[in-house]
Amino acid sequence: MGNARSLSGGVLLITPLTGPDGQVYVLAQGSVQAGGFDTAAFGTSVQKNQPTSGSVPAGGIVEKAVLGNLEKGPMVLGLKRPDFTTASRIAEAINKELNGEAARAIDPAAIEIKIPDEYKGKFVGLITKLEALEVEADQKARIVVSERTGTVVAGERVRIHAVAVAHGGLSISISTATNVYQPNALARGQTAQTKQATVDAKEKEKPVVALPATSTVEELVKALNLLGANPRDLIAILQAMKAAGAIDADVEVI
Repeated sequence: MGNARSLSGGVLLITPLTGPDGQVYVLAQGSVQAGGFDTAAFGTSVQKNQPTSGSVPAGGIVEKAVLGNLEKGPMVLGLKRPDFTTASRIAEAINKELNGEAARAIDPAAIEIKIPDEYKGKFVGLITKLEALEVEADQKARIVVSERTGTVVAGERVRIHAVAVAHGGLSISISTATNVYQPNALARGQTAQTKQATVDAKEKEKPVVALPATSTVEELVKALNLLGANPRDLIAILQAMKAAGAIDADVEVI
């Protein structure tokens, strides 16, 4: 609000979240977690990352829930991250626990469960039994990057193919100098000030680095470190490598 320079320590006021139909479904409110900070004193300021953007973890309160009678069946479980292998494993685990063919994977995101006769009217007991099952999820290879904080996180299944990468940075510096012109003692003139700007552009020269095909995240990090790039540079490099088809992983920007 007003002329705030940073969201650090801020609080999100009650904000209604509406759906496509214009109805309010969630109210958002809570403390904001900023990805950086900005401090200033006596005309000097220090800034890290982007302090004007942030997130509110678990800051939503559902005001209008989806109603339904689950006891009539069949019950459908939805996967937050759809995957064929994970859906199949969940259906197999449920059938093994219930000693039957009650569950089947409809698609990568849904498992349909027919409520057995012995659990009619005991829906809570059925859910209690199913939520205790442990299933190994088949996670896709994924690289998550945050432009706000410059964070790069790579999973264990990330693979890269042999590729050549050249990355250089262009830095531009603009400085302003104040010149004072003093006329001679006998001259009829006045003291004047002028400003002169100097623009200096420098481009870092970095050689082309051939990255070998890797099999582990450790080797991937070592290969990228050969470029001498900082985390923000790695974000651009990884996105370019993904576009070139050199990375077997999904690059997700948050």
